[in-house]
Formats: sequence, structure tokens, C-alpha cells
Amino acid sequence: MTFVWVLRDKGSEWRTIRRVLEAGRAPFTPLIEAVREPYQPQRGGTPRDPLAVLAELGEKVRPLTNSGRVWVDLGHLIGLFSANDVGQLHELVRSNAGLLTQNVTPVIRTSSPGPVVEACLRWAHQEASGVCLRVEGTTHLREKSATVASLAKASGLKDSELDLIFDAQDLPRALSYEELEIALPLSQTARTWSVVAGTFPASITDLSPDLYVHKLDRDEWTAWNEEIAHGRLHRLPDYGDYATQPATYSLSPAFPGSPSVRYTIGEHYVVLRGRGSASGKKLDYGQYVGHAIYLRQQDYFAEVCRTPGDDYVERIASRVLNTGTPTTWRIASFERHINVVATQVAHVLGA
Repeated sequence: MTFVWVLRDKGSEWRTIRRVLEAGRAPFTPLIEAVREPYQPQRGGTPRDPLAVLAELGEKVRPLTNSGRVWVDLGHLIGLFSANDVGQLHELVRSNAGLLTQNVTPVIRTSSPGPVVEACLRWAHQEASGVCLRVEGTTHLREKSATVASLAKASGLKDSELDLIFDAQDLPRALSYEELEIALPLSQTARTWSVVAGTFPASITDLSPDLYVHKLDRDEWTAWNEEIAHGRLHRLPDYGDYATQPATYSLSPAFPGSPSVRYTIGEHYVVLRGRGSASGKKLDYGQYVGHAIYLRQQDYFAEVCRTPGDDYVERIASRVLNTGTPTTWRIASFERHINVVATQVAHVLGA
């Protein structure tokens, strides 16, 4: 059993995936969300052609199909483009995904408009990929349950060709899993059944740099672990999260941020808060060396398991490498997180 990593179509995420695949099969099922950044560039950038961006997404998905299923969700593009256009953009991803297109599964959200639903179902039938139904959030669950039942019936697909994801977003404890089983009967018969959530804050700028170390609860992990442990569920849902990124998507900020570090440990996230530039321009990347030395000295360093992210921290702390950049530290954060989660899930399930 793997876990679900909800990730966005951004450079750091793909560089992380390439490193993971170099070491073997991915230890997660990727739920890849298209993003708006290429079409709404900041800092004076030039908008990109959506046809090129979505074709590239299909090409980037291709290597992942050797590790198993890949879910592709274009839901964030609704509102930026018309529903008809987003429906047509699905075809670009599909046509560029390579030979194992049966492993690339389109996502229908409970809020998806008709043209997107039609495009995803056409994809599902023509490629024998099935379809993924994604329930968005904990509110109005009765209405969303009815939507799921209606979509499943109208799809013309067997339950064994449907994946069901309940996305609790940033409220992993709002509903018990027993309540979800009752509200979503498909959870018992679908091909896969997953619960995802993410409580990492939307912005770390709210974490004061006057306090160097911020320890945040990984409530999405502890909630899943507790629900699994009580033993009253008819079918255990797969675990999923957003790694060290927020569940709620928003455009990347226009300002450069700060040289801060995000580090996953057993039941918490550790954020070492760096300081941004007073002028808002050049950042002091030398702060990363201090972060690395501090992490290496902590009892929780390499807790749960040793990961490539820890090796990166070690090389910075030992001055084998220079300071690193926000991008390379973000990749190390992802590498650390996905290996920790894979180890934790395997331990809970006795794999």
C-alpha cells in the first residue's frame, strides 16, 4: 500500500519526482494538480500558451506511469478558462502521456462542471483508465454524497473502475471515518479509497521570525493513524497529504519570501524561520547553513528514517555544499516528507 501525495505542477515537485524515480519506483500515488502560475505570471513574466503547458504536463506524467496509477486534476483552471476549454485541455494531457495511458486517470471533482465531467468520462472509456471522483471538503456532505452517486451511475463504469478520494483539506478531524463510510457507500466498493488532508499553514509569513523554531502538528497524520487504530472501519482508506505545502491552493507570492526550512518529523512539522531582506530584494542564503547545523544537532534529526533530505542537510552543515537555495531546500523538504510518510504508513499497516 502506498500513500497519496497531492502535489502541484511546479518545478520543485517534478525535480523531487525525478530523484525518487532514479532510486526506483515511487513510494506514493501522485495526485497532480495543474496550477495557474504559467498563465498568470508575476514579477514581469510572460504568460505561457496553455496548449504547450498541458502537453508538457502529459509528458512529465509519462515516467510515473511505470510506478502505477497517476491521477491528474485540472480543477484549478476552472475560472481561469471556460469549462469547455478545460474539458478540451484534458485531451492534451492524455495525448502526451505515452503508452501506459490506462495508468493515467482523470479527476472529477464534486464541483466539476459538465464539460469537464464529459471530457474525463470520455478519457476513462477510451483509455480504460477509469476515473477518480474527488469530494472537496467537509461541508454539505449529503449533497456531495448525492453528486458522487450520480456521477458513478452516469459514468457507465464499474465500481472497480472508480477511485474515490475524500479531501478533508485543512480539517482532518471534522468528520470521523465511520461517518464517511456511511455518507459515501462507494468507499466500500471503489477500486481505491483514500482520505487526504493537509494542515501545513497557507503562509509561513504568519510565523514570526522572532521565534526561530516553530513546531506545528501534523494533524492529518495523527487523525488518520487514530482512525485506523480503533478497528471499527469496514475498509481502511489510504492515507494522503500535501507534504510541506498548504491544502488550499493560491498563486505563489510575488515577493521572494525568506530563507526558511520545513522539516517533517514523527507527528510534527518543524519550521526554522529565516529572515527576509529588509530591502525586499537579495536574501541572505547563509542562514541556510545555520539551519542545517541546528537540525543536525537535534534529537529528531533523521527521526523515523534517514532520507535523501537528511543527507542534503548533512552536506550543507558539513560545508561539503554551499548554502543551497529556496528551490533546493524545498526539494529536500519534499524528499524528507515522502520518505517519512512511506515509512510510517508501512509501519502502521505492517507492510
